[in-house]
Amino acid sequence: MRDLLIVALIALATHRLTLLVIDDRITQRPRLWAQGRFEDRYERRTGVHSDQEWLSAGAYFLSCPWCVGVWVAAAVTAGTSFVVDVPLPVLTWLAASTVTGLLPRAEP
Repeated sequence: MRDLLIVALIALATHRLTLLVIDDRITQRPRLWAQGRFEDRYERRTGVHSDQEWLSAGAYFLSCPWCVGVWVAAAVTAGTSFVVDVPLPVLTWLAASTVTGLLPRAEP
C-alpha cells in the first residue's frame, strides 16, 4: 500500500510541476522569453518563420506535456528516491510521465 501511495504522489507531483512549466501564468514570461529565443535562433538559421506553431524543437518542448513530463518525472522520481525507497524507479518514472501526458486529456 505504501509503495502505491509513493507512486501516486510521484505521478501527481510530476503532473503539477509539468503544468507549472508549460502552462501556468506565473511562469508565462520566462517560458515565452525562452520560446522566443529558440524561435529567433531557428529563424536565423533556417530562414523559416511561422506565427501559428513553434518550429524549433526547444520552443515546442516547452509547450509539450509529454516532452516536459518525461524529464520532470525523472527529476521527481530521482529526488524522491533520496528520501524514500521508490519501488521500481524506472517504471515509476515512465508511469508518472505517462499519467502527466494523459491527465490533460481528461480535463474539461
